Amino acid sequence: MISPVFMHGNFWIELGGWFTAEMQNALLLLPILISLPFRNELKHFFQTPIEFQHLLPVMSVTAALAFCFYDNGPGSVLYPIAVLIWCALTYRHFSVTIITSSSASLLLYHLTHNYIALYPQEYLENSISIRLGMIMMVIAPLTVSNINSIRSRLIEDLEYIASHDELTLSLTRRYFYQTARTLFTKILGNSTPSALLMLDIDHFKSVNDNYGHFIGDQAIKLCAHTIKSCLRPNDILGRLGGEEFAIFLPQIGAHETFLLAECIRKKVSEHPIYLSNNHPIYIHVSIGISFFQPNHTASLEQMLKEADQALYRAKQHGRNTISSYS
Repeated sequence: MISPVFMHGNFWIELGGWFTAEMQNALLLLPILISLPFRNELKHFFQTPIEFQHLLPVMSVTAALAFCFYDNGPGSVLYPIAVLIWCALTYRHFSVTIITSSSASLLLYHLTHNYIALYPQEYLENSISIRLGMIMMVIAPLTVSNINSIRSRLIEDLEYIASHDELTLSLTRRYFYQTARTLFTKILGNSTPSALLMLDIDHFKSVNDNYGHFIGDQAIKLCAHTIKSCLRPNDILGRLGGEEFAIFLPQIGAHETFLLAECIRKKVSEHPIYLSNNHPIYIHVSIGISFFQPNHTASLEQMLKEADQALYRAKQHGRNTISSYS
């Protein structure tokens, strides 16, 4: 309850002064606290290298605030709005909250010095007006920043969906080719030892025919999961279609490639799929390997063709085996 003992003026003006003061303080502090990154994110935030062009929006805010203090006209308080929107479209939400709150605090000081101090008899009325103006100015960039953050997350989700296979979460055929081609261009320039693997689940059609497509999907998922457990962080796995996978291995020698391929072949064979009656089904893979040869390999497509031929040879040699192109 509001006691009239503490109310020395008009009730509505006093109430407006209290309400706008609380709203102003909340908008200056709460967005920063709510959007405060976790420890790891905060560490990454301060370690991220900053380019000069990335500093232009915040430099523009500084310039706009300087003009506000230099120009005592009534329109000077509107100078920072456009550049604050620019910041909202450029920086992360946490950065926007800090920039917006700092700018609003400086403007409050500027307005208090120029208007409230000049008209002390209208202190409350001017305070309410200034606070409402600051509230509106703070809401604008924060709203734009929130919308921009949501849009960015949606774009990231769509890009992930477009680039990853739904069943195995490995790269799609198109995105695998795109990523592998980029890496191949790099190794072509410095002749870095690399390799490409083609994998195929043996007798996959029989698995589908005998146990159904659900078990077939489980076999593909298990195969992809097992492959990922053997790969290095920089290796690229893609599902080319059906039960066929491709792996691009940058910066790897022949011996390490065979060890990795054997790891995949062995682990896939050791992990069964269980039916509803707990009956285990074991699957196997055949693997074809193509090595990057500086004086021979001219394109990624050539490596894919050679790995495919090696895979065909592995199938001919009894399956559940590894073969390299020579």
